[in-house]
Parts: sequence; C-alpha cells; structure tokens
Amino acid sequence: MAIGKIETVVLNVKNVEKAVELYSELFDISFEPVHQYVLPGDIEVRDSFCPSFGLELIQQIRPPLDKEGVRAITIRVSNLEKAASKMKEKGIPLLRELKSERANVKESIYGMSGYLLILSQHDDF
Repeated sequence: MAIGKIETVVLNVKNVEKAVELYSELFDISFEPVHQYVLPGDIEVRDSFCPSFGLELIQQIRPPLDKEGVRAITIRVSNLEKAASKMKEKGIPLLRELKSERANVKESIYGMSGYLLILSQHDDF
C-alpha cells in the first residue's frame, strides 16, 4: 500500500478560540472561522481548520469532553482496499466507511488506542 502523506491532525481542545490563538501565534498560520455542528451520535462540536497546515482543532460541547490531545489522524493512501486488508489482518476495528461523490474521496475510519485513524483515498492520490 502506497502512503501519500498525513493530511490532517485533529486535536481535542478545551477552548477552540484560545487554541486557535495559540497555534496561530506559535506557527504563524491562519485558521478558518469557528463552526459549530453535530456529528453522528449526537456529538456537538465547535471546530476550526487550518488547511495550509493540516491542523484541525475541535472542542466537544455535547457530551462534554475535557480530555485534550490527538483525536484523529488522516493519512492518504493509494488503495483503500489494500489498506483495509492490512488493517483487518492486524485486527484493527473498522468503525465506519464514508464516500463523497462530490469530492471523489473514500475514507475508512479505524479505532486505535485513544484516537481515530482515518485512511483516505482520493482519485488523484
């Protein structure tokens, strides 16, 4: 399985505005405006993303999450089927598969020890 690159690192934070300010100043980067939305399972979050740096900051509102740290890592792969086979061989549980027709992206989400590993296949690799 060919690995392209780490696309996104998602961090849990206690306060998304303060985290945006901190990371913006530390790395001289800019974040998109903070958005609030509901994820599957009725999980309400507030987040902000820096596309040029691949960093997403998430504050979980409901249910409240006080834990800070890595929430998810997205890695681009050339062949999602081969990657899924390797994950299955290692006994890593598949939580969900997603497909976006609009963006020509397929993703498989796996539960790792304390974070989500998202493998992402794009048409352009």
